[in-house]
Amino acid sequence: MLRLSNDNLYTGYTDDVLKRINTHCQGKGSRCVRSFPPIRIERVWKVSGKSSALRLESLIKKCTREEKEMFVKRAQSLSAAVRRSGREIGSVKIVRAFTGFNCG
Repeated sequence: MLRLSNDNLYTGYTDDVLKRINTHCQGKGSRCVRSFPPIRIERVWKVSGKSSALRLESLIKKCTREEKEMFVKRAQSLSAAVRRSGREIGSVKIVRAFTGFNCG
């Protein structure tokens, strides 16, 4: 989950976070991120495979801004949201925060 320059949160799937970030920083990829470059990585979660990652991405994108902000503040709250959704996503693990990221 990325914080964009317009203060919105962007959610996307990848199997290589740093490669995806570099793509966004080069002005490639998502139209939204091309228009509003990322300013920081807010949160990264790891799941068991691509199918689970895409289901998790879909679930997050359907959430309200307030819910997404809660996922940023309390990463464990995403696991509770997954359980409430009833979707088969499997284990959701919190990845250590990325620091020192800078697109500029």
